[in-house]
Order: sequence, then structure tokens, then C-alpha cells
Amino acid sequence: MILDDFSNWMNENSKLSESSVYKYKRALNTVSDEMLEIKVIHKSLLDMSLTELDVAIFAILNNAQFVTKNQKGNHMYSSALKQYRLFASYSILDHYKTNSRNRRNILCYQFKTN
Repeated sequence: MILDDFSNWMNENSKLSESSVYKYKRALNTVSDEMLEIKVIHKSLLDMSLTELDVAIFAILNNAQFVTKNQKGNHMYSSALKQYRLFASYSILDHYKTNSRNRRNILCYQFKTN
């Protein structure tokens, strides 16, 4: 599940405490559900491409309901969005690198067999 991958990524790539990792994971899910409910976003943050995520985060950060909740939560919700955006960009980069390596290996193999 992507939330577990997000938690693992935060544990490996940040100095956040276990408690903060858990809170950010829950905060992300909460923001996604609440913003879907009030139609600020059209699908779960967890199902978005990087471009969709950027547009959604912009809309969320400018939503009055979110701003109020975020202020009451000491900016935990915006911090969770920031961490998730970083995670998403690293995940896409890792996916690209893996696929590029695989394509190069296939091309080299095809070249050698011809």
C-alpha cells in the first residue's frame, strides 16, 4: 500500500521521529479524504500523477477550510503534504531509473544477439 511505502520512505530519508511519521501518514489520508469530500480535489491524493498532485496541493493550500485546520494543527497537514510531494518525486525518479536501466539492458542484449 502506498501509505506504507510513504512511511518507509520517511523513515529512511528523513530525521522524523516514528511518531511524526505516523502522524504525517494519517494527516495525508485525512487531508485527501476531507478535500475529496468537499470537492477541492477530484480523486485521492494517493492516486494522482505528479502533475495532478502539484495542482491538488496548490488548491488545498489555498482552501480556507484547510488553512484553518492546518493552523490549528500547527502546520502538520501542510508538512505532511510537503513530505508526500517529496516522496512522490523520489518514487517517480526511482521508477524512471529502474525502467531506464532495464531498457538499456534489453537494448544491449538485443544488440549482442543480432
